[in-house]
Amino acid sequence: MHTKASHPKCSSIISNHISQVFEVDWEKWLKTPGMPLVIPKYDDSRQQKSLEVAKAWSNGDISEKERESLSSKQVISTLTLLHTYDNVTLETVKQLEASFHFGDS
Repeated sequence: MHTKASHPKCSSIISNHISQVFEVDWEKWLKTPGMPLVIPKYDDSRQQKSLEVAKAWSNGDISEKERESLSSKQVISTLTLLHTYDNVTLETVKQLEASFHFGDS
């Protein structure tokens, strides 16, 4: 019977990647201030959707279907991003109010 660490598949993975452990400059990695040396690629598709919608909303293009496709966190993110646009008009704000009913809460 194999334990998890002594399983042949696990041993193979460890032996294939052990050399990479020694290639890391641990001193620099652990003690250098600032952002990490390597930033992994995260799935930012939801944030990208919020950016796209904020841009559309800033131009007054408020689609009911698009609004309904957003999660509540995406709505918050989109509204937060909307503050970064200079072209948001009072009419756009009124459309958002009519769509979201912010004054009702």
